[in-house]
Amino acid sequence: MEHTESAIVEAFDRRVAACLAAPFQILPASSRRLVDPFSGRVVLLNAERARRPTPGSGADPYRSGRTPPTLSYVRTGTLDVVVETEALSLEFGREAGERGETPWEVIDALGGMTRSMSPGAGTRSAQPTGAAAAVPAVFPSEPWLARTFFNLAPIVADRELGANGFVVAVAPEHEHADIGVLLPSPDTVGGPVPLPPDVVEAVVRSWSLLEQWAGSRGLVSVPFVNGGKGRASGQSLQAFHAQFYALGADIGLPGYAYSCATGGSGRCPVCDVIAEAALEIARVGSVGVYAHPAPEKELTLVVAATEHVSNISAVPARDFARALTVAVRSFEVSLGGVPPYNIAVRCGASAGHLHAEIIPRSGVPVAAGFEKSSGLYVTTRDPFDVAAALRSWAPSVIDAAPWPPALGD
Repeated sequence: MEHTESAIVEAFDRRVAACLAAPFQILPASSRRLVDPFSGRVVLLNAERARRPTPGSGADPYRSGRTPPTLSYVRTGTLDVVVETEALSLEFGREAGERGETPWEVIDALGGMTRSMSPGAGTRSAQPTGAAAAVPAVFPSEPWLARTFFNLAPIVADRELGANGFVVAVAPEHEHADIGVLLPSPDTVGGPVPLPPDVVEAVVRSWSLLEQWAGSRGLVSVPFVNGGKGRASGQSLQAFHAQFYALGADIGLPGYAYSCATGGSGRCPVCDVIAEAALEIARVGSVGVYAHPAPEKELTLVVAATEHVSNISAVPARDFARALTVAVRSFEVSLGGVPPYNIAVRCGASAGHLHAEIIPRSGVPVAAGFEKSSGLYVTTRDPFDVAAALRSWAPSVIDAAPWPPALGD
């Protein structure tokens, strides 16, 4: 790790420690592991998960500023990753915790704090008024594209290990957008709009910092996106955001198990996919987009580093961001629009080879009785045909993508 990377990771670690000293989260009392005696599948029992906001409930704390303080953010214009240092909300949080207030009461109280427009400064007001009312103290004091903070109610958290869940939220003016969708036609009002390319890149850069921090702690990185603004993908808030979990290595993540086993034998399953030219759809710099060779959900795609590297920071953030965008946008060709979807990123030493699965959650056949009874999944589309169809489409969309001039990686 370069000195500059080490320094920002150390700064991030200090910020994390400071925020954990205040009761900003609803931490699970315990996440018990239940093992299915029939399949060996691991199920986590976490009663607190039932308290998270649900679509349409009106309980959207993240959109109103009711969040823990910002840990880091990506600055507009430069795309630099900055670790937040503002301390007023942390001091206030500690005081509230000492008074015995609940996490939700602490978060609600933060909504009564405002920050002046001067960097790092803040004031507390019970009833903020004017322009300052729209700038909660938990937000950065300068223009930003994406910011990282703790998940209010993480599924898994372990203070001893440092394991925790994080949210990477985009700036409010971009919350309504999504990855990969086309611009609406002039006669379409309120239609879907694409997330600006630099915002997608800001999300990837945020993941990269979290990955470096997790690695320094010996934790496994699990970045993901529940996209499409719908319940089908598991997105509980109608605002685009990504997430990241840093988990203990002993949790035995199923998504990493096969990669670990094959990696130990000297074989890389991701390299096998890349080596099959007929599965390749497009290359975006050092990252490729491929048809999944054996999808559980039809039209699942794989985005992978073209070289055998493990970490997100090992590839240009712009390449990874563009490849994810191309993959999600391809659903418009196959399904006529972007459905709810999941992006599951596998990275770090546990994954072996950096890759992501882009999984449509509607518009494709659902697993039914046969699949659930036998454990065998059925696809009606040959992955090689999927790749061939999208290969003829991909160059035009890559060339036409409105990517701004490179700012450097």
